[in-house]
Amino acid sequence: MIEDLQALVAAVEARSLTKASARLNVTQSAVSRRLQHLEDVLGASLFDRTQRPSSPTALGVRIYEHAVPILRAVEDLVAMAKEKTGPVGIMKLGVAQGIGDLVLTDVVKRLQSAFPQLDLRLRTDWSRGLSQQVAEGELDAALILLPASSRPPVRMQGRC
Repeated sequence: MIEDLQALVAAVEARSLTKASARLNVTQSAVSRRLQHLEDVLGASLFDRTQRPSSPTALGVRIYEHAVPILRAVEDLVAMAKEKTGPVGIMKLGVAQGIGDLVLTDVVKRLQSAFPQLDLRLRTDWSRGLSQQVAEGELDAALILLPASSRPPVRMQGRC
């Protein structure tokens, strides 16, 4: 679908399938196939082919206007994945009260050293409460205490 939208944007902006194919580094027939596929998926004609050169229909223009920011967002995602930076943003970490005093200072120092752009938000509670907060999405992760014979709650991963 992304390639279909790219073909649409290129064809509208270039006002020619030949120029659109050169812009996309594909054959003209590949651009035509992508446009036809997009029209099949949408169930509507995006170009008025009775004119030469063909021009976008009113729906084609509307789809084009929505496709441009979508393709920019896809490009941003690809660029983000190529970046060599660590995590950024807020990380909400819960720590069980029984181990907070023992490991909290070391954990915070290591995380801040490894990921300086990470805004660490800490919360202490009993293990059961922290597990519930992780399950409900209130926390991103938690360090909890469990009996040796038990496993973490369903949908949670755990390590000793």
